[in-house]
Amino acid sequence: MAIDKGKAEASPARLILGQALINLGLDEQGIQALTTFLQQSPSHPVAGQVRRLIAEVREHESGAASAGTEGEAKTGTRLAGVDMLQALAGPGLSVKSWQPPGIDQIKVALAFGVTCPSERVVDEAGRHVGELADDVSRFSAIEDLFHQNLDVLGNPIRTETRKYNYVASISEPEPGFLAVDESRADKIDLEGYPDKIASTGFAALALVFHPHMRNNFDMKCEGLGDWHGQASWVVYFKQRDDRPNRMHSYKVGKLVYPVKLKGRAWITADKFQIVRIESEMVRPMPEIRLLSEHQLVEYGPIRFDKKNMSLWLPKSAEIYFDFRQHRYYRRHSFDHYMLFSVDSDEKRKEPVGKAADQPGTAQ
Repeated sequence: MAIDKGKAEASPARLILGQALINLGLDEQGIQALTTFLQQSPSHPVAGQVRRLIAEVREHESGAASAGTEGEAKTGTRLAGVDMLQALAGPGLSVKSWQPPGIDQIKVALAFGVTCPSERVVDEAGRHVGELADDVSRFSAIEDLFHQNLDVLGNPIRTETRKYNYVASISEPEPGFLAVDESRADKIDLEGYPDKIASTGFAALALVFHPHMRNNFDMKCEGLGDWHGQASWVVYFKQRDDRPNRMHSYKVGKLVYPVKLKGRAWITADKFQIVRIESEMVRPMPEIRLLSEHQLVEYGPIRFDKKNMSLWLPKSAEIYFDFRQHRYYRRHSFDHYMLFSVDSDEKRKEPVGKAADQPGTAQ
């Protein structure tokens, strides 16, 4: 059945068939099966062993005929020296990756024949991000963290959950330079995070489109897509090599390692609000044993009745990263937002936030 259904790809099965036939005393049929194997796979790693085996069987036949003990010779004939496992092809089962496919591996479904007004999409998205940076001094939220340490197949080895009082502030200490400081209000050190790794940067990721930041990236509107039933422009971005990298970094000990990002943003077609950003590292960073990182952040409108305004802020963030020979998955969820705002002049006087001087901090 294997030979009939597998055709040429089932040629290794002919080795088993040949062995069975020879051990049953049917030498000629067995040799024919082995010869067919050699015709289909002449350069196979075990081809030399099979040729020697055929010669050995012929020799047994010749010796048996001259001695008149044909039946005895057939009984003693074996496929010695042929490793059947070597004849098999490599495993054909596909193993699901523990992290999402890469940014450049994904083919996003786009509406046919729709031209993207690239400049307007990027400008309008940047305007909304600029308004957030101008109007908001600080906001807080309740953050739920779901953390898993994974094996190579993506199965959880250990799972932890934490809850934090999350605080983020956006300031412009000098014209054209934005500073984002994210922290947990409890002032916890790295011992308070799973595997002693703090992860932040989800509020700052949308600043890719801020007028002060977007020239650091190559951007291309790929077309009109869909996000949860809402028509959305899909914009691809990638950090430029000739521009400063101020978006993302890892802090290990006292050293900071900038990480170049590429990714996609989904921007609503009607109001040009960012609803989703997916990003990853442009290249691995073996110097800190960071092989991969993939983020998925979803944004949504948060209503602040006391301020009579709505702001688009992170609602959830997922991150997959391979760091120091460990694979991690994290999901951050945010709710119960509170908003603090000041005027622009006051805001520029705020000091630049500094990250805690601790090893292993991902920003």
